[in-house]
Amino acid sequence: MLEQLPGVTDKAMEELGDAEQPPVTSVQLSPGDPDFEDFSCDGDQAAFLTHCHALTAGREIPKHQVLQDAASILDLEIDSGDRSIYSYPELHQKFPNVRQLLYKTVDCRRVIYDLRGFGMCRTLKSLKLQLSFQTMCEDEPSKCGVTALEPLAGTLEVLEIGRLRFNVASDLEVLKRFHKLRVLKYHGVNEGGREPSVLDLRGLSSLQDLEFTEASFTAETAAADAEDDSEDDNPIMRMLHPKTFMQALVLPDHLPCVTFRHQYGSRITPELRQLLRTHGCECKEYVPKEMVGSGTLNMVDGYQPADSEQIEAEERAEKAKSQAAKKELRLAQQRRRAEAFEKLPGLTPSTDGNFELGDVVFAYDGQDVSFTKLSVKEKPVRSTSLLHLYHENTSRFVHPSCVYRKVPELGLCSSKDANGCEVWKQKRSKPLRARRAVKLKRPRHYPPL
Repeated sequence: MLEQLPGVTDKAMEELGDAEQPPVTSVQLSPGDPDFEDFSCDGDQAAFLTHCHALTAGREIPKHQVLQDAASILDLEIDSGDRSIYSYPELHQKFPNVRQLLYKTVDCRRVIYDLRGFGMCRTLKSLKLQLSFQTMCEDEPSKCGVTALEPLAGTLEVLEIGRLRFNVASDLEVLKRFHKLRVLKYHGVNEGGREPSVLDLRGLSSLQDLEFTEASFTAETAAADAEDDSEDDNPIMRMLHPKTFMQALVLPDHLPCVTFRHQYGSRITPELRQLLRTHGCECKEYVPKEMVGSGTLNMVDGYQPADSEQIEAEERAEKAKSQAAKKELRLAQQRRRAEAFEKLPGLTPSTDGNFELGDVVFAYDGQDVSFTKLSVKEKPVRSTSLLHLYHENTSRFVHPSCVYRKVPELGLCSSKDANGCEVWKQKRSKPLRARRAVKLKRPRHYPPL
């Protein structure tokens, strides 16, 4: 400590003491004033840096020293507490030589980050992002996904990122360009799309530690088979749950082990497990030990090891249960159709088929015992699929056994319904009017004259 110099104030002596300190190379930034709310409104990086606390080697240092030694800082940790910082547009200018960067928050709100600021820190060797539990990838992957970090592909050796909700499989494909990665830990969804996607990591020759949480994968040989239930003939369900392709995973031959932490329905296929065994790669799988919270904040409270055979047995049992429920539903629908045909004597199920887009057909409604003139809106996937029929403001899904190319000759008469559709119904015979009873007039009895 410097001796007090004559004529020099205490504050000046303190600044002189700071000047003698060696440059700071490692710093941890955390929220300062707990009542300060400005940066939480728009995730402003500059406001956070202005009001944060700074620590190095366990001791607090003034913020002006952080800015003064910014060029010498190699290891940077930013903890924004329970409020996210959404973007870092000037981070590479504030800390131009940072090598290791950790950003973390305990925020649980729906947040869309702009990760491009991290991608501009070209000196980074290690990047660990512990983002909000509800990080939403609802913008372009080049802004809020892993693709935003592509400028670091030539330098990054450690990448840990999570939790990315609603992320897509195609966003992860950029990881094949990160050839220097030694550690890769991804926590988030990789939702499959209408086209097959392959995460090919064979070019990552230095990779030693690989871990996925909440992501689902299959083997490349099985990637061509889309996730679709061939017994589902309901086009409504196909629209709600369209055919998608699970992302295929291809690993480097030298990788000794890969870890999968399953949650919220994520899984790997038996084909991928078999492929990993064939290549001598150990597959470690974990499932949630316990869940806490509810709704969108239903979180995993610890993991426990899971046996692959047990997982596959549970999946087979769940699939069998689902198929049994669908079979029971189809039988119930068949019974209702049989009852509907009985309502109109002489009507038999339709044997017409090969319906094409735009065909004019007549749909039988068993509840109303009528036929409605409609057009085919969508070519059916299979001969047993429900037909999507329409007419201006009317849209229906009808079983093919109730769709005819012409109205059956059963003595029906046509009319129009409230939607302007032509409808054929049974002729209603006019009810006989009840004859009015004729009252006989009682003879008058006149008194005798």
